[in-house]
Amino acid sequence: MPDRAPVLEASWREALDAAHAEFKGLRLVIGGKSMGGRMASHIAAQGVETVAGLVFLGYPLHPPGKPNQRRDVHLPAIRERMLFVQGTRDPFGAAEDIRALLPSLQHAELHEVAGGDHSFKVPGRNNDPLERIMDAVAAWILR
Repeated sequence: MPDRAPVLEASWREALDAAHAEFKGLRLVIGGKSMGGRMASHIAAQGVETVAGLVFLGYPLHPPGKPNQRRDVHLPAIRERMLFVQGTRDPFGAAEDIRALLPSLQHAELHEVAGGDHSFKVPGRNNDPLERIMDAVAAWILR
């Protein structure tokens, strides 16, 4: 099991403080895969001046099979730009679930991985979508 949210949030704050000390004046894009992105969103919702945006790779909107146990109440408080990269078959919240959430958020976009699960695996295909995902993330950051 991962650490509880307060421990993970403290780790995020330490990392942001270290990055701010090393790269003064640089605004960061933070985020992560699944719970890593969720914890980054908790930090951003509390307000962090050095954050310019967030990237969520498979945001865990709810536990698998429990769509009513949402993990999005804090997301509307985030002022920074957000990019959700979500598979259409993600059991933690499919791309359509994220799309329905977007109107309640201040500055959010969705990059949909057609057929992708929580790890962005697409059945029946030998091609890995990760290169296209990283290209989309890089283009979003540069905009």
